Formats: sequence, structure tokens, C-alpha cells
Amino acid sequence: MSNRFTPIPTSAIQDKKLKPIDKAVLMNLEYRSNEKGYCWPAYNRIAEDIGICRRSAIYSIKRLVDLGYLVKSKRTIGDTQEQTSNTYFIKFDPE
Repeated sequence: MSNRFTPIPTSAIQDKKLKPIDKAVLMNLEYRSNEKGYCWPAYNRIAEDIGICRRSAIYSIKRLVDLGYLVKSKRTIGDTQEQTSNTYFIKFDPE
């Protein structure tokens, strides 16, 4: 990993509904996102990066989606419905 800084929305820092683990997951996704705000790491990769279990990563992603910080969609192969991973879009202004 590089030595660059990873921003986190001020709204996420101040959001009492988010657990510290959610903020760490959000920062990890921001670190992995492209210039348009999209990324697609596996749950295992997220968990390994920040030192949590896979199940905790899944629960945290769900909270971030439910609270409007992420948009999650299925990533599939070509025209088939075979899922390869999830794609995440980070929203810096949650609704």
C-alpha cells in the first residue's frame, strides 16, 4: 500500500450511528476506490486489510449502505448473471 492519505467524510466522523469499524471500512473502500469513487474489493480483502473477520466486514458494509454512505451493486460476468464481486460507490453526502 502507498503512503497517501485517505479522506473520510466529515459527516461519517460525526455520525453517532456508525461504529468505529464502519469508519475503518469506509476509509479502506475510499483507499481502494478509483477516481470516480468506485471499488470492488472482496469481503475477505476488506477484512484482512483492517484486521477484522469477514462477517464483521459484511455487517459494516450493510450499515454503510443502510445509512447512505455506500451504494452496493452486484458485479457480473458479461451478459450472464454470474456474480464475480460487489461494486461499491462511496457517497460523500449521504441522504
